[in-house]
Order: sequence, then structure tokens, then C-alpha cells
Amino acid sequence: MQYKEFTFPGDLPLFPYLLGKIIYYYYQIKRKSPQDLVEFLKNKTTGTIRPKSGNGLVTLEKMDRMIRFFLVGKLHYSRPCFIRSCILFEQANRNDLDPKFFIGVKLQDGQLKGHSWITIGDAPYRENIDTINEYTIMMKG
Repeated sequence: MQYKEFTFPGDLPLFPYLLGKIIYYYYQIKRKSPQDLVEFLKNKTTGTIRPKSGNGLVTLEKMDRMIRFFLVGKLHYSRPCFIRSCILFEQANRNDLDPKFFIGVKLQDGQLKGHSWITIGDAPYRENIDTINEYTIMMKG
């Protein structure tokens, strides 16, 4: 059965897997500095969920949509970018997509705002390039 580009029951294991990852990184963010967490992610390459078709980008897109569904739609998390970037970076790294992790800041309405994202093939993954260009990169991993 197909629903919004998901195949059931084939994609069903992604839901509990991602919910577990969201909880895991929520707590890791509280325990580790961003630098330590990114370094940890770069070395983490086991236990991947690989798509049956072998296309890592298809699974990554599905994961991105589910992460946004959980964090924004259900948990009402207003700034999901860091958790999202951690999970997507880990998965892209496991699928040999050569991702890069970025953390940037910008001054908006007198306040410092942060954002994180990943790139694949030197292009921001599912991010608006104009929005990304507003940020000054503070960390690249």
C-alpha cells in the first residue's frame, strides 16, 4: 500500500527507529557539546537501515519527512534542525553519501539565532539555499 510516498508495511520499521533516534539525540544534545556530538556522529557507521532498492537518498528523504512529522507535527518542537541534522547526517554517512554537518548563526531582530543543516555533494540537503546563505558558519564537520 502506498501513502504519501511511503510503502506499507515496508516503511513501517522507520517509525519506531526514528522515534528512538529523536529521543536519543534529544538527550545527547543535553550531554555533549555540538563539537563532540558531530565528532561522535562522524565515527558512527554501524546498524544502518538500508532501503531494499539500495537508494540511500530515497530512505533519507523518507526519514526527513518522518522526523519533521514527529518533531514539528506531534511534539510541537519549534527548532528541530539540530536533532534532524544529527539523524540525517548519521544515516547519510552510513550510506556513503559523504555528508557534511554545518552549524551557523545570524543576528535577527537583535537576537542571535542558530541553525544546523547537512550537505550532500556540496549542496544543502532539503534546505533553501537563500536561507542557508543568511547564516555565518560557526562549525563544519
